[in-house]
Amino acid sequence: MLMDNNNYFYKALGLETGGHGVLTFDHIDKLIKITGLPREQAHSALAVSPWHGAEKLLTDEQRALLERFIQAYAATLVLHEGDYDGASHWFTSPVRGLGYNCPIDLLTSDESTQRIITVIRRIEHGVYQ
Repeated sequence: MLMDNNNYFYKALGLETGGHGVLTFDHIDKLIKITGLPREQAHSALAVSPWHGAEKLLTDEQRALLERFIQAYAATLVLHEGDYDGASHWFTSPVRGLGYNCPIDLLTSDESTQRIITVIRRIEHGVYQ
C-alpha cells in the first residue's frame, strides 16, 4: 500500500483521508491551487470549462474524473515524498511505463488510473520498465 503521508493533501482539499466526501467545483479550484498544475491542463483533464460556475454541480463523469485525478495525484505525491513541484512535473510529463503518455492524460477510466498507480508502485520498489 502507498505510504499515507499524503493526509495533508486530502485535508487541504477539504476531504477525509482517502478522498472520501462530496466533490464539487470548489475541489477543482483547490486542487489547481495546491498542486500548482496549469489551470488549462487540469480543466482539460477534468472535462470542465475554465469558466465553470461555483454554483454548478459536477456531472457524474466530471466527479469520476476528479476522483481518479485525486487518487492518482495523491499516489504521485507519495512517490515524490510530498514535493508538489516534483509530483506535478511527473504528473504532466511523458512516462516510459505508461507508453510515454502523461499521467494527467490517462485519467479517463479506472483501469488507466490503476495503471498509473501500478507504475508508481513499481518505481517505489525499484522495478523500472
